[in-house]
This record gives sequence, structure tokens and C-alpha cells, in this order.
Amino acid sequence: KPVLFTFEKPKSRNLMESIALFAGMSRFVIADLTEPKSVPAELAAIVPHAPSVPVVAIASKTTREYPLFDSLRDYRSVIEDVVRYTSEADLLSRLDAEVVDRAEARRRALLANRRPGTKAQ
Repeated sequence: KPVLFTFEKPKSRNLMESIALFAGMSRFVIADLTEPKSVPAELAAIVPHAPSVPVVAIASKTTREYPLFDSLRDYRSVIEDVVRYTSEADLLSRLDAEVVDRAEARRRALLANRRPGTKAQ
């Protein structure tokens, strides 16, 4: 089940640290590239440091991916194909099959390929 965190920024951590911490505790991350603003920096902080957390990118049909997203596809945790949607209703109708199920399948694959002696999350 999705979890929404609403909190004041801790004085001991900056926003990027908090985002990376929550991503590391998550089963998977859904990154909307439609209006990326801070998403490129967030993914750059998450992907290399959380190799067992799958990332599924979504975007509107008309959105061009930001240029450096291509380099994140080199990480096994990042699902290569961006899920494209035409509307919120379109995305919601396909969310389980094309986003959640793919993320869970990648998570299982990542955990199956861990080194012996490491704990699954």
C-alpha cells in the first residue's frame, strides 16, 4: 500500500537526505518525469546508493525524457521503459499491471541475485 509522508523537514537532515532515506526504505520508487524539476537530482541520489530498490519512471505521452535519464538505465534497479500515459485516468487504469507489477518483479529479480549472506528486505 502506498504511504504518504507529511512532516516538517528535520533540522538534522536536508531534504535530499530525507528523500534518499525514504527511498531506501521503500519496496520501489515511481518517478514521474512529466515535469521533472528536482526528479533528476533525486534519482541521482537514490539509484546508485539503493541498488535493491526498483525505479519505474512514468511520464505523459508528450514528455521528452531529460537527457541524463539514459545514464540511469545502466543500473539494474531502473526499469528501462518509461510508462507513458495520456491522462490521470489512463495511468490509474494501468498502474497495477504496468507499474506496480513490473516494480515487484524487478524487486524479486534484484533480491534473487544478491550475494550469499546478505539479507533480503
